[in-house]
Amino acid sequence: MADIKQVQVKTANKQIRGLRQGKKDAKGGFAQADDDNDEITFDNVLSEMIGSTLVVKMGKNDPEYKNLKESIDHVTSYFIERFNYISDELIHDVFTEILEKSDDIVSVVSKNMMDFCDLAEFFAHSLRLTNPTVTSAGSAEGDQGEEKNIFKLIVEAFTKLGNLILNEDP
Repeated sequence: MADIKQVQVKTANKQIRGLRQGKKDAKGGFAQADDDNDEITFDNVLSEMIGSTLVVKMGKNDPEYKNLKESIDHVTSYFIERFNYISDELIHDVFTEILEKSDDIVSVVSKNMMDFCDLAEFFAHSLRLTNPTVTSAGSAEGDQGEEKNIFKLIVEAFTKLGNLILNEDP
């Protein structure tokens, strides 16, 4: 039994190192890609954005780091389940990353509109768990970031994605 746990930890460490270094795997870059499907899915894109942001910005001394490491294969589920334990700065960073890479999400969702339900569910969960009065500048060092309401940031990201999907040519 101890051998299995050790292998899982080594695999998680390898995935985390790869995310930190920006390395892509043989399937086109998404570490959580299904073995029997070469197609990039919405969950893969979202997991890559959340995982890479959290791995790069969450310090090893963060109390949530161990939970992230144990859940690296299911990082989107981890993010929703542990949302209230993740720092506001990291949540800000994740949704800023989603805003910056919105074209990646739109290109995947526009190919399979059934993924839009998953996208809406992800944002609905995030909004439900967010205190509408909390602001953050993200985890950027120095005074580079401006304080922004996290609830508004999530709404802005979902609005941008929705508008881009609506304006996408079929």
